[in-house]
Amino acid sequence: MKDGYLEFFERFNISIEDFLRFAEDSIILIPKERAKKEWVNLKQRIQGEGQEVYVRSYARNGEGNYLYQEIYQELFPCKIIVDKTNNRYPTELLQELTGFNKNGRNANIQNFQVSHIFGCTKNPYAFCAPWNIAFIPKILDPFTGHESKGDLTNKITKIYKNRMWEEYEDLIQEYNNEMRTLECKINIYIENNKSMDKRIKKFHNSLLSEFAQINI
Repeated sequence: MKDGYLEFFERFNISIEDFLRFAEDSIILIPKERAKKEWVNLKQRIQGEGQEVYVRSYARNGEGNYLYQEIYQELFPCKIIVDKTNNRYPTELLQELTGFNKNGRNANIQNFQVSHIFGCTKNPYAFCAPWNIAFIPKILDPFTGHESKGDLTNKITKIYKNRMWEEYEDLIQEYNNEMRTLECKINIYIENNKSMDKRIKKFHNSLLSEFAQINI
């Protein structure tokens, strides 16, 4: 199959091995001990009545946010707020806990972006989870974005997921325990709100995906 990425590498004499090594070496993670403390903090906020916790919007221009807000209110005592830029709070968290800043007078990195390695950005346990977010070079975005396909994309995705798992396995397993606890409630909610409406069916599929356990 003709692959535009591979043609680019061949044209400029870039080996796939070197590129994958660059992808692995250039990722910026939160130090483990800081990640542990922030993970405890996030879980406590989620279980705290009225505490603010953030997620990414759902559907085009957030038109489906009300669907998620309904289930959030059934599952959590906290106040779940849609991040206005869809990345503001994860960015602030990464900057605070890594010491690398993208903006302002204290900027010490550029052309890096926030990446949610495992996705699940509509899940309050995952959107700002320190084991799910990292800085990666923007040049890698074409190989990690939703529209990217192919063997190279799969390899980079696997590298990043494996790296996060190796670094934060115990935290991710705690997340999986939380998802097991919520699984029954979510299934009951979906069963009680069955609909032939394609929009509702799509939302239910999204819900199952966003609150799925993480396995490598």
